[in-house]
Amino acid sequence: AERAIEAALALQGAIDRFNARGAFPRLTTRIGMNTGPMVIGNLGSRKRFDYTAIGDSVNLASRVEGLNKHFGTLILFTEATRRDAGGALPSVLMGRVRVAGKKESVPLYTVVQPPFSSEGLVYWQQAQNQFASRSWDDAWQSFDRAASLERRLHIAAELYRSQINELRKDPPDGSWAGELAFESK
Repeated sequence: AERAIEAALALQGAIDRFNARGAFPRLTTRIGMNTGPMVIGNLGSRKRFDYTAIGDSVNLASRVEGLNKHFGTLILFTEATRRDAGGALPSVLMGRVRVAGKKESVPLYTVVQPPFSSEGLVYWQQAQNQFASRSWDDAWQSFDRAASLERRLHIAAELYRSQINELRKDPPDGSWAGELAFESK
């Protein structure tokens, strides 16, 4: 898991260098990672045969990759991957999400180079705690402050502010634990 995260960072660094040359249209690659059981190998039939990976863990990684656009991130990974990486790389909790096809919410993390500012992270963590405790006004202000201190959190902060507007109109039930729901694939 640690090597996978390091590879994702190396890939993003290479893409940044490629884009800096300006010789081609800008390239954006988003990466989603999850750790868990899966089937990997040559699968298929005589008509179509592929080396591939299948399983619930693979499906979750695919959903996580797609969530990057909502958070404004390039690399997202699950708690399982963070845990297996052993905390060797500084990661930032972006939030708890519930994705299409899953009943349980999943914590999502990111890594960025250079790391987010420590002051921006303090407000980011505070905002997430306020969001989960339904302190909408305080969370809104903290998300604003985090985004003003750390520009790379701007899209994620906007996602949460939009969610706050929805939750004010239709408050969550007692089982809600601060997760964002993404029902489409």
